[in-house]
Amino acid sequence: MRVVTAPTSPDPDGPIPTDPSRSADGTRPTGATEPTDPTGLTGPTDPTGATEPIKPTAPTRPDPAASTTPASDDDRLLVLFDADCGFCLHGRDLLRRWDRGRRLTDDMIQRRADDLLADLGEERRLATWHAIHPDGRRESGGAALAAVLERLPGAAPAAWVARRLPGPTDRAYRWMAGHRAGISGLLRTREHPDKHRVTDR
Repeated sequence: MRVVTAPTSPDPDGPIPTDPSRSADGTRPTGATEPTDPTGLTGPTDPTGATEPIKPTAPTRPDPAASTTPASDDDRLLVLFDADCGFCLHGRDLLRRWDRGRRLTDDMIQRRADDLLADLGEERRLATWHAIHPDGRRESGGAALAAVLERLPGAAPAAWVARRLPGPTDRAYRWMAGHRAGISGLLRTREHPDKHRVTDR
């Protein structure tokens, strides 16, 4: 009896393409290099031939206090100093030199007694400095110190400590303010050209 076998149908997808750089047994000749990904979306291959995707890196966020671009007048922190305190005015001059980004502005406490500080008696007004935020919020003593440091380049770590330790920061500031006459004598900062000068700008 004769056995008739049915012809096999061709693969509709066609033959599987082979890598021309490999030999018949599937190995790559010595000196041959692995093909690269033309899309550039994969990283280097490991010995098994698998590829690692390139992970995008998150952009770094710039420190706003480190900018030297002057801030607008509406965005600056207003710092109020005692016009009769030479030590305070020397501190003001130091902040002006430090404030390269022009993120602070200043004025005399005595000049703003009737508007920004109208709710405070004279003793409380002059007992400390004050920081007025663009939205109208007022901070005094150690809190004002934290607000000022947040605006100065390179002072972010000190500002972070001042904000998280408000009690000790305020006590340290008020101790210094209470002894500023003696401190200014040691530092020879009692006198200042602007002392006692409260004039309209």
